[in-house]
Amino acid sequence: MCNHFLKAVEMLTEIESKIVTLLFQGLSAKEAARILQCSHRTVEGQISNIKLKLGVPKLSGEVLCRILYSSGKAGKIENLECSCFFCKK
Repeated sequence: MCNHFLKAVEMLTEIESKIVTLLFQGLSAKEAARILQCSHRTVEGQISNIKLKLGVPKLSGEVLCRILYSSGKAGKIENLECSCFFCKK
């Protein structure tokens, strides 16, 4: 994993990190908004910020997994089951 990606992950705000975790667990932006008690537009805006910071066009399962893995949060999520190339290494 490149240093740029790791630095970008470190720059994620607390709310952005929470959103990443919720999306990885399979929730939609609207479902994440309900849990976070905010507007789904707020969550969608945060998702746009995350993509900009990481330089990715979309938050695929592999990208979400890489974020969690590099931030050290992967082991803290129950039932973490990812079959992306990164996890199989």
